[in-house]
Amino acid sequence: FVLPSRRRRGVFASLLAEAEPELLRFGYSSELFVVDGRSGEGKAVAARIGADYEFTEYAMVRELAGPIEAEARPGLEIKLLRPEAVEALAALRSAAFGDSLEDARNFERSIFASPGRSQYGAFAGGRMIGACSVRIADGEAWIYGLAVEAASRGRGYGRAIIDGIVAGLSASSSSVRLEVESRNDAALGLYHFIGMPGLAEAENAVSAVPLRFAAEALRQDPELRSEGKKR
Repeated sequence: FVLPSRRRRGVFASLLAEAEPELLRFGYSSELFVVDGRSGEGKAVAARIGADYEFTEYAMVRELAGPIEAEARPGLEIKLLRPEAVEALAALRSAAFGDSLEDARNFERSIFASPGRSQYGAFAGGRMIGACSVRIADGEAWIYGLAVEAASRGRGYGRAIIDGIVAGLSASSSSVRLEVESRNDAALGLYHFIGMPGLAEAENAVSAVPLRFAAEALRQDPELRSEGKKR
């Protein structure tokens, strides 16, 4: 985000130039840009770096009025995970989301290294069958990356995991929020069912572009250069 009064001066390009080396350090080779669907300027910047629209994400929210209890699910245990679980998490999420194992491994390492983020695993029969991560900011809890292994889907584990996480957060959070792709019909149905209505098209995600390309493309943009000189 760049303040409106500071836009069109190359600020975003400079931010990207600082962020991209850090992404490379974690092993990433491309970037996925998420743009507010209401932002014409955001869409214009995405177009300048050669990114194309790929999918829409919906913001889902459940307001919390105080502590709640989750319905017990026999045989399912939700645990806070430590960094030693990186390999198991990477294997689970790689299979669930179609990422390469190496990309998934780098992603999980970055989550464990992020302040304010926690990882939770769901275990059945002593085996991790699902997982998600949580971030709490300003009294609001955000849930990210809910995944359930293919062999365990259709058994209510996704709902049980969300219910358990929400119950654990209800004493300290005023709301729980998450985002879901428009292409994920099963997840959209689940979240509506458990009382998380979707907000109108919150964000549009555009396709990944190679690292080090985006910042350079913006720096070389003649419109940005001319605007910077004018101001």
